Amino acid sequence: MTSFRSKHYPGSGKSFLILQEYAMRYYGILTGIVMMLVVLRYYFQKDIFWVAIIGESLALLVGNMLAYANLRRRIAEVLFVADSISVISMYDLLYRQPQKSFPLRLANPVRVNEGIQIHYKDQIITLASKDWDEIDVIWEWLTSNHEPSGYTYTVR
Repeated sequence: MTSFRSKHYPGSGKSFLILQEYAMRYYGILTGIVMMLVVLRYYFQKDIFWVAIIGESLALLVGNMLAYANLRRRIAEVLFVADSISVISMYDLLYRQPQKSFPLRLANPVRVNEGIQIHYKDQIITLASKDWDEIDVIWEWLTSNHEPSGYTYTVR
């Protein structure tokens, strides 16, 4: 078993804090929209209390939903086990989802400008070069039928 971790791999297991970190951008944008609505309602001398309460509640809810979607898209780790591969997202790590492996022979890796594209289950995943320190070693693992020689691997 060989594991490669991306630069997005969480340093701590505090899932709530990491979720809030990913949601901050969405909170800011959506709260800005709510505040513009509140100012417009105030300008036209309408009741602003319920607009602020309902709007901010919806902003928090939608912000969390968008953060969860972002966590599911963000790849944290690639795991090679025998002749299989597992691509683990941030969401899978934080919420301890069971990992399923995918046959390496079906991954069909392709080298692209921004990194490596692989077929994984029913989707195409791009491992961006900027997110992975060991992108060339991952490429060797994907394209060879055996463990690449000349490298020292950390098994985690």
